[in-house]
Amino acid sequence: DDCRRSHIAICDPGHRTCCVFHCYCVSFFAMTVAPTITSAEDIADLPCRNVRCISDIHVDIEENRDWLAKLPAHPEDILLVAGDLSDNLARARDALRVLKGKYKEVLCVPGNHDLWLNKDWTENDIKDSMEKLKAFLSMCRDEGVRTTPLVVDGAGGSCVVVPILSWHHQSWDTEPDITCWKGIPAVEKCMVDYMRCKWPAPLSAMDDSVAAAVDRLNDGGPPLPEEAGTEFLPIISFSHFVPRLELNPEKRFLFLPTLAKAVGSRFLEKRIRKLQSTMHVFGHTHFGWDATLDGTRYVQAALGYPQEWQTRRMSMEIGNLYEEPIILWSSSSGFVPPMRARWSSYYQKFPRKPSITHALAPYVASAYTRVDGGEICEWPPKGF
Repeated sequence: DDCRRSHIAICDPGHRTCCVFHCYCVSFFAMTVAPTITSAEDIADLPCRNVRCISDIHVDIEENRDWLAKLPAHPEDILLVAGDLSDNLARARDALRVLKGKYKEVLCVPGNHDLWLNKDWTENDIKDSMEKLKAFLSMCRDEGVRTTPLVVDGAGGSCVVVPILSWHHQSWDTEPDITCWKGIPAVEKCMVDYMRCKWPAPLSAMDDSVAAAVDRLNDGGPPLPEEAGTEFLPIISFSHFVPRLELNPEKRFLFLPTLAKAVGSRFLEKRIRKLQSTMHVFGHTHFGWDATLDGTRYVQAALGYPQEWQTRRMSMEIGNLYEEPIILWSSSSGFVPPMRARWSSYYQKFPRKPSITHALAPYVASAYTRVDGGEICEWPPKGF
């Protein structure tokens, strides 16, 4: 594992002093990003920089490709892309090239769609989804898109951005399943990952082995700077999958209640806790979200699909997402104030009650058959 470390000297013109932060280039699969050495003279006048995020850009959809092409350029900003670009590597590459032309740095992790297989990938000697993951990371490296930690510095402050590889596993879902309703399919029957992903033996999508193997790919790099995780150098980590159950609506509110078994990873949550991230960005579920749990602020800003914006816009919205990737942090002013998002706002007002398994929201109930004991819950609740 060829890991490299570069030192970026940062000059503070106001105090005529110079300090050194560290940009760690942690390699996955022995792939490195060449270190960048920047002199204090070159950055004596640091610009203000923002860290922005987006997930689930799904550029297989023409409208989403058009949305990317029309984004305004922010040549001093850093963009985090939290997975799900395309199952087509060439199309994902094109999307990253567009984004690289608009931002100073782009960092990316793959999502589940990015690891789907079809005969085209087999013909290109990609035999399984683990090889597809390697190919995705290699593609990012070739395009100058970072998949490794980066110190972001600008006028007024600095932070560390840490990408985390992850995968979902069923045991992450520890809340009870829906009862008193028929016709709800098992997750492996309705989640495309079980059909379009293939894993090398002995890994299996039916247990924790895939999630554990992908999580281990985050190991082996050098430590972050000593200052990382302090108020002077806060950590913003990001992944595609969901780290905590509290960041997903309860099953009675989901069109496919069993999909709760294919969204999260406890390995991911453990890694975030160890990092002591100030903020963590995730994707995958296509719900706007902004909530703080146990000292870490969790944000999702998913572009998703055009029909989602047409049919459930309120549950997608967060900040000015519909216009461009949202700002999370600014070197001049720090983290942005909390943003309203429908589901995280709901859980700020109403406690989570996963023990309610016999009732479905009316927009969910219409798809299934009620049996004895089944009920339809009130939605939206009074006061919301």
